[in-house]
Amino acid sequence: MTKNKISGTSKPKLGSEKSKTSRNIQVDTKDAGNTKNTGNANVKFESYNFLLFPSNYFFIIATLFFYFFIYEYPLFQQKADSRVQERAAIEVRISQEQASIAKEKADAARIAKEKADAARIAKEKADAARIAKEIHQIGLEAKRQANDLEVIQREDRIAERRAREKQVRDSWNWDNTNNKHLLIQFVNAYYNENNSPYLSADALHVKIVGFFNGNLKKTKNAKGWESFRLNRDRNAAGISGKRFKEIRKDLKNFRYDEIIEDHIYRTEKGQELWMLLRFPYIRKN
Repeated sequence: MTKNKISGTSKPKLGSEKSKTSRNIQVDTKDAGNTKNTGNANVKFESYNFLLFPSNYFFIIATLFFYFFIYEYPLFQQKADSRVQERAAIEVRISQEQASIAKEKADAARIAKEKADAARIAKEKADAARIAKEIHQIGLEAKRQANDLEVIQREDRIAERRAREKQVRDSWNWDNTNNKHLLIQFVNAYYNENNSPYLSADALHVKIVGFFNGNLKKTKNAKGWESFRLNRDRNAAGISGKRFKEIRKDLKNFRYDEIIEDHIYRTEKGQELWMLLRFPYIRKN
């Protein structure tokens, strides 16, 4: 049996049939009846029509499903998950923005409340300051009225004392050229007493010493003293220990002129009472 090579493959067997068809190769044997050489047999390749077989549709569908689940579905799922994550991120961002807006509103409300409280506190402080000022003015007015009342009462007391002194002077024979009479009237005014011109010298001396014990300190001159005094050296210089000894010595020697000018005129109270009693300025001899 002769072997012929056809395109590198074995030659298919030829029968009595005119043609024999495989899946994709067709051999034409029309002219091979009387010829032993089959090397010139025509081999034809027909195109394979894939869509003519129904089973291939299932293969296509299965392939598409396989491709979809292997390649497309994960991508689809990934995109879906990405969209879900994006949506969740957007919702979180919206929630954060809403929370931020709510916080800003709360802060604005708190600031507004603090401003309102500050304004209220400032108004209360202003009202308190105004009330305190009014109370202070009322206190000043009350103090002024009290001072006026005290002045009036003091003037009334002085007027009463002067009236009593006048009554006493009218009933007693006071000699204002007599220094002892002047000193008795002086201690009467200081102690608010009504001793007569016949007060003993010892009693008078005790009262005078008592006056100096109560007015030892150096002070300023009484009001109006500079225009009243006749000796410009007579000021309210106070009573020292040495001067107190001189006072006792002058009383012992009945030097009433020196008691008046050298000692009584050295005290602010003595100056004030002497002018109040309207006594003349006494110079020592």
